[in-house]
Amino acid sequence: MGNVEPEPELKAPQAEFGAYLREYRIMAGKRQKELAAMLGWSVSKISMVERGERPAREDFVRAADAALKAEGELLARWGETIEYTTRWPTWLAQLAEIEQQADTLRTWQPLIIPGLLQTPEYARAIFRGRPLAFRS
Repeated sequence: MGNVEPEPELKAPQAEFGAYLREYRIMAGKRQKELAAMLGWSVSKISMVERGERPAREDFVRAADAALKAEGELLARWGETIEYTTRWPTWLAQLAEIEQQADTLRTWQPLIIPGLLQTPEYARAIFRGRPLAFRS
């Protein structure tokens, strides 16, 4: 079916896989209800996986890949998601989702200058463990 790319925004891995599943389902011309009937799952489960609210298990992904004639693409994307999820702490995934919806981001750094505002000299002083050495 070719490569399907989700919206170019940062998403938690589970939500990213859900977006791929939704795109493949739409490209196959299926509604959630039809896919649910084909897989023997509930419409609710299909919806929750597509929204990233529930993780997809391998048996679900294999069945969906076959039903949507994705030729292994869904299974490959799911594998990438699993691999990435093991390296991405849950709290960080939640933070990424919150940041996507935020209108304003604020930070408070009482002891150091935030990374994007650091000069190379200041960053070196921080890494040496002597931030006050930067002033001299």
